[in-house]
Amino acid sequence: MEKTDYILEGGVDLHTHAGPDFYPRSVDQFELAENAKKERMAAVVFKNHFCPTYFAAEKMSQRIPGIKVFGGLVLNNYVGGLNVYAVDLAVKAGAKIIWMPTLSESNHLAYYGASDFIMQTHSVPLRSQEPGLTICEDGRLKKEVYEILEVLAASDVILATGHVSSAEALVLVKEASALGVGKILVNHPDDRVCGIPIEKQLEMIKCGAILEQALITTMPGWGELTVRDIAARIRSLGAEHCILVTDFGQAHHEIPTEGLKRFVSELLENKVSMDEIQTMLKTNPGHLLGLS
Repeated sequence: MEKTDYILEGGVDLHTHAGPDFYPRSVDQFELAENAKKERMAAVVFKNHFCPTYFAAEKMSQRIPGIKVFGGLVLNNYVGGLNVYAVDLAVKAGAKIIWMPTLSESNHLAYYGASDFIMQTHSVPLRSQEPGLTICEDGRLKKEVYEILEVLAASDVILATGHVSSAEALVLVKEASALGVGKILVNHPDDRVCGIPIEKQLEMIKCGAILEQALITTMPGWGELTVRDIAARIRSLGAEHCILVTDFGQAHHEIPTEGLKRFVSELLENKVSMDEIQTMLKTNPGHLLGLS
């Protein structure tokens, strides 16, 4: 992978948001897929906190040859929460990622006080979700979470940690690994809502988890890191255990592809090597999606 005008060539962003959505978005799904194709990316993944994205992603892949588009399911209250039936259907319908709860999660609600984020507000009033969903009870995963993990262990679908607490995330990763879930992704471990200490991140790596290094964690109102901090994180964790994502699509941020280009360029300026970039942008996410 050489530094060219197509710095994202062959790359993947496993964490993007696009319209239509209840949050304002900088691009719609068609525009995001077209932009990724123009950058010669291999694939993008649509995430939506409110509804499944796997059918829309499949249709977009058919509509725009030359870019692979994937989707998944977030286990918020809007799809029944920790719903093994929804997971089973999603896996059979072609979902690539199952995310644990995000804005229905008690950890998320405890931090934000509502399902709105600090920097954006949804377009319709939503029913209160307090006190929110939890995946653990007395320090152990709930029965319904084990049922979900069993479905994922029998599939090639990625388990993602969502917005669960640091303590819950570690229990989830350890139990998922023990049950044979082959692909485990830790979402933005350094953002404000998740806040997973580096020691726990290293424990997760020992269980085979891949950790997102997310551009969103450098943005005002979302995280405390600089790109220099992320470069240091990558050196501590090892690029072989990380992927690069934007988690972009918010109306007040750059469009995801532009954000990802800037992210890669700034990581290179902070002494992350091109080989490490390729590992985190292409090899690791490609493996998670079954592209390699």
